Amino acid sequence: MVKAERVTVGAMETNCYIVWKEKRSYAVVIDPGAESGAISRVLDKFRLSPEAVLLTHGHGDHIGACNELGLDVYVHKADSEFLSDPELNLSAFVSLPVTVKQPVHPFGEEDELRFEKSGLVFRVIHTPGHTPGGCCFLIDKFLFAGDTLFKESIGRTDFPASSFDKLINSIKEKIFLLPDETIVYPGHGESTTVGREKESNPFLS
Repeated sequence: MVKAERVTVGAMETNCYIVWKEKRSYAVVIDPGAESGAISRVLDKFRLSPEAVLLTHGHGDHIGACNELGLDVYVHKADSEFLSDPELNLSAFVSLPVTVKQPVHPFGEEDELRFEKSGLVFRVIHTPGHTPGGCCFLIDKFLFAGDTLFKESIGRTDFPASSFDKLINSIKEKIFLLPDETIVYPGHGESTTVGREKESNPFLS
């Protein structure tokens, strides 16, 4: 059974997720935006060792604790440049420029990401719009949606390289094809389901 624990971190209240399999001692960390100490405390609470960092996209509020965790980082190839450019990842504009110094592994469209120690296998769903390389990660009944889809909202598209039309298409043509009961864990705010967003999201009705 796959389990997930949310840790809300940083000034932007970014949702970082720790994901692991029951009876396994390794976990994958999704979007460690800040506060590596808080993330580490949750890992310790569940007696887990982190195996890797998985990024839904390359914005600064989702990557800020990568260096402190000291793990290899996985990101879509279209956002890999964001990790070394504080202007692209927007961190330069809040006076806290962030660059990722850890080894970066770019992945492509619709890949499967397999992590040996944790036994986790994530299906990549490329959902450009918020960023060119924005992705959601599907495992079991859980969708880690980053800043693609929120409860009754969507990710911002007023940033450089963002596109409202692409984001709407990504959600309707990819996420909304998933079963209604799929649990959506967004990059900010509370969880929701695919079915609920089909019915009630004002941007998508």
